[in-house]
Amino acid sequence: MSLAENAQEAVFIRQQFEHLTQSHLYSIEEASELIQKLSTLLTEQVLQQDNEKQYAIFLNENLTWLQVAIQKLSEEKEMVAATLLTIQQGKRAKKSYGQNN
Repeated sequence: MSLAENAQEAVFIRQQFEHLTQSHLYSIEEASELIQKLSTLLTEQVLQQDNEKQYAIFLNENLTWLQVAIQKLSEEKEMVAATLLTIQQGKRAKKSYGQNN
């Protein structure tokens, strides 16, 4: 696959990932598969070694996108963790209240 083909495929995968993560309830497995596809695409050898500068730009663009995606997922993970903690605290309080009455 040429660098241009890799770049087009990377854009397509990124768009799929962004579309998938627009919803609040998305499949973690599907998101993981898309990231794995992108990772494979970024690490596979380009058959025809294109201009190294263009390849560096391609990798940098995808690195920037990955950093933003990781930040978004980290924020979502923290929100889920905080929600779970609140639920656990509520369950403990309810259990404690039931035991004392």
